[in-house]
Amino acid sequence: MESKIVVAADFGNGKIAVAAALKDEQNQIEMIDFKSKSSENLISDGKIVDENALASEVIAMIQQIETDNNLQIDKVHFAAAPHTLRSEIRKVSIETSDSADINEALIDQAEEVEISDSRCVFDVVPLEITTIGSSKAEGNFLIISTQNAVQQQFMDLKNSALSAYRPKCFVAPLVEAEQFLSSEQKKNGTLLVDMGLGCTSFAVYKGGLLRLCAVMPLGSKHVTNDIIKTFGVGRGNAEALKTDEKFGLATSSNIKIGEISIKAEELKKVISSRLDEIFNFIFDEIKNQKLETIREIVLVGGGAKMNFLPEHLRKNYGADIKIVDFQTFTNNQNFNKLENALLFALLKDCDEICGRVKKVEEELIEPPKETEKERKERERREEKERIKREKEAEKARKKLEEKKKSNFLQRTFDFLEEKIGNVKEEGIFTTETRLDDEEN
Repeated sequence: MESKIVVAADFGNGKIAVAAALKDEQNQIEMIDFKSKSSENLISDGKIVDENALASEVIAMIQQIETDNNLQIDKVHFAAAPHTLRSEIRKVSIETSDSADINEALIDQAEEVEISDSRCVFDVVPLEITTIGSSKAEGNFLIISTQNAVQQQFMDLKNSALSAYRPKCFVAPLVEAEQFLSSEQKKNGTLLVDMGLGCTSFAVYKGGLLRLCAVMPLGSKHVTNDIIKTFGVGRGNAEALKTDEKFGLATSSNIKIGEISIKAEELKKVISSRLDEIFNFIFDEIKNQKLETIREIVLVGGGAKMNFLPEHLRKNYGADIKIVDFQTFTNNQNFNKLENALLFALLKDCDEICGRVKKVEEELIEPPKETEKERKERERREEKERIKREKEAEKARKKLEEKKKSNFLQRTFDFLEEKIGNVKEEGIFTTETRLDDEEN
């Protein structure tokens, strides 16, 4: 079986990105192309500002990938992590019949669950399904919901603005969990956190099932803003203080950055304060769902590179910490960054053929039309060549005839010479013979 082309798009708070890759039978990814640009003025803190403008940028990147790689892209996968995403477990039931597809019917029923006046169902995940007798079935579902206006934006993206590429939408933390969490991690109790620029999404698995999924409108840029405000540094220096390992390890001395001196403990306090706000919200949600036992926290997203983050989580939540190693996943070093974790997960999750290589059509080049003068010149050359060929053929014919004639005379002379030679050797008609005859 040949490798198939898969295509995915990520609409993040810091960037818009599109990637195309080859995916083989072993589910290995080989990048074809990767395009990325800032999403400033298009997405803010998980809110899409203008879905049509966003779609135009995505389409432009898809078309550039098509042009640069001679591809025809027909389908694209993308994921949603809107700031209003929440989840809750609900039980639904249906009346059944012998011909009913129970699972499908229950899912349809779950998608019709009423959340509130301002919210609607975004996705549903089956947890447990049971049948009661022969006429009833019920199941527990994780109902993932979002605000009506946010849902409408994604529906517009899918059914209108991006419809030419038949987009398929997924819930961001669920796609990432499928690729970055093992079966054992899902069973034991694991929290997956994608800390992006403006939002943090998370999913909790326990007993092998998804138990919680949500997004909050706080991310790594809020830590950057806190550093800028507290220490009066520029954004570039604030990013360095937030992620550069040498500053994170400087816990017993002052940090010198430009002309500003910062105490390492003060930097740690500023970063930890915002982390407390983010992770206290997450663990309050976990507690409300009675899922207190979290043995491991798996981190993805650009915010996972933040100084003091692993230390802060171990100290405050007593869990093992794992940051996804993104360096070995693909052959493209520009792509192998934690902020592209969602895009990579979408490519790995995709089982559909999203595009194909275009056939290179040979162009039929018509010979240029000749003028009347050129035609006459061509005919004159052709006639001259014809006469020359005829003369050469006639000359060759005569030469051959002369050769044949010469060969005939030579053969005649050789024959006569041979006969005369034989007569001399046998003494026939010699002078001596004639004398003998006269004497007798």
